[in-house]
Amino acid sequence: MTRFELLALCSLVLLMVYNFRLSVAVKKMRDKLGQKKAEILKKTDDPEIKSTIATRRKWTILSQLLFWIAVSMAFYGSLGILIYFLDLYTVAMIYINHLTEKLMKDFDKA
Repeated sequence: MTRFELLALCSLVLLMVYNFRLSVAVKKMRDKLGQKKAEILKKTDDPEIKSTIATRRKWTILSQLLFWIAVSMAFYGSLGILIYFLDLYTVAMIYINHLTEKLMKDFDKA
């Protein structure tokens, strides 16, 4: 394993730990908000919330694409490229969790 791969692997581990902690926080917020309020959130007319939902949808598609590229790199690419795409996927998931957290906070204010 080269230094680059080792550094990328360490960054991947740190990003995954941060993403896990953020996911748990978002899950707690979602549970607190409740299922009925989450359905109301999707039907709101607030342009800021609609914009955030649209952005979240785009990033979700990007994260799925990055995940499948990483899976293909596991079979056909090198370890460095695999870790690179897993890093990108994890960063996309962190941003999606931040957007979800923002949605929950905006809905709590409304």
